Amino acid sequence: MKQHGIRIRVDVRGRRLFFSLSSPGPTALPVPDLEPRHRFLRRLKSAYEATRGAIDRAHGGLLLPVQRLIRYLESKIDPHETLLIEVRKAQAVEIVYPPPLGEKRVRRFFRRFINCQVRYHGRWMIINFLLLPLTGALTVLPGPNVFFGWNAFRLVCHYLAYDGGRRVQRGQCQVRFVPDQTLIDAVDEQRLFA
Repeated sequence: MKQHGIRIRVDVRGRRLFFSLSSPGPTALPVPDLEPRHRFLRRLKSAYEATRGAIDRAHGGLLLPVQRLIRYLESKIDPHETLLIEVRKAQAVEIVYPPPLGEKRVRRFFRRFINCQVRYHGRWMIINFLLLPLTGALTVLPGPNVFFGWNAFRLVCHYLAYDGGRRVQRGQCQVRFVPDQTLIDAVDEQRLFA
């Protein structure tokens, strides 16, 4: 049985390292999204899906501006959140980096990155949870409760990203650091056009 794995690419921009999802490696298998373990979060996810379905099916009327607003807001979500959600489903994580950076440096930066992301998503998970009563009170407005739906969506996303980061911290997935010579050219091109 093959493991589900993802590949994360290290990019250098200026003097900073950035992590991004790379094209799937040969060990990648499609895995269905995991449901939240807690009953409360499962209920929030189903409420979000019902509200989101109504908004996505809108072809006009009052929901069309709401649909455009949600698509705009979704475009502003940090790609690192998506990366952590993918890590949550992976048994193996392969981090490819330009060899001049050195494994020790990349390993240290990745650990710092994961710790920062776990704190960030943990904090926002609490904030979104505390906003639930306020956004739930807006059910008196006619139409789907977009505010509650968006807040529930953000709560579930922060939970999934937090859980992905915690899996790495606990060592529940294998993390391998692999130097990739082809990334040296990408680093050189970035220096040329900077």
